[in-house]
Amino acid sequence: MNEKNIRMCEEIQDQIKALNAFIEMGDIYGFDLRKPAQNSYEAVQWTYFGYLAAVKDQNGAAMSLGRTATFLDIFIERDLNEGLIT
Repeated sequence: MNEKNIRMCEEIQDQIKALNAFIEMGDIYGFDLRKPAQNSYEAVQWTYFGYLAAVKDQNGAAMSLGRTATFLDIFIERDLNEGLIT
């Protein structure tokens, strides 16, 4: 073990803790964030949870949600074509 490997192990451990906290947040609201979004509703929810987690990580600092249209568009277009949403 050297300093670089120790630092990497610590960073990976921090990421695992953050992912577990993210999953726990979803559980509180009744969403299983362990699996990919299955429809446009879940895609929007998962994106919002990701945004909330990022804001929490930044201690509530103002933050832009960014451009999510291309990600969400795939789900919305599919659900529109299948008649799941109007």
